[in-house]
Amino acid sequence: MKTPSHNDDHDDEAALPDPQGLDKFLRILTGAADRSDSEIALTLNVGGVLISGKVCSPAAYFEGLAQGLEAAADGNMAMGGFATMFKEWAEDFRQPLDGEPDWDSRKVTMIHMKDAQFFTPGQAPLPNNQGVYWRGRLSSVDGFSWGRLRAEVAGV
Repeated sequence: MKTPSHNDDHDDEAALPDPQGLDKFLRILTGAADRSDSEIALTLNVGGVLISGKVCSPAAYFEGLAQGLEAAADGNMAMGGFATMFKEWAEDFRQPLDGEPDWDSRKVTMIHMKDAQFFTPGQAPLPNNQGVYWRGRLSSVDGFSWGRLRAEVAGV
């Protein structure tokens, strides 16, 4: 078995950008989370900011938003209405479409994260007390690494 090297002249499809300029490997990882209940700990570089959290499915993302709005609504009808809408969207993402062809990672254009925190040089992570739900375009991701960042704060 040949070990690949940088000098090999081989076609490593996952390493090449796809026709839309997106990282195929990140798209496949995001698609795997989209199609299951699995979560993947990643740190993304987006415009010089590091976003660290767990990649999750759109269903988990919208369900989490709905739960947060319900907890904060306190009788606010607008917030309750958004919570209901997000629950419906979560359910829509859980249901396979009739006649849906085999899954194709090229259809994945958004990335959803839970427990996300934002890191910039010389600053404490935001938010510093807990993560948030975050959604972004895969086309905006400049790079990524496995795992989550953790900031150690003295005296905490």
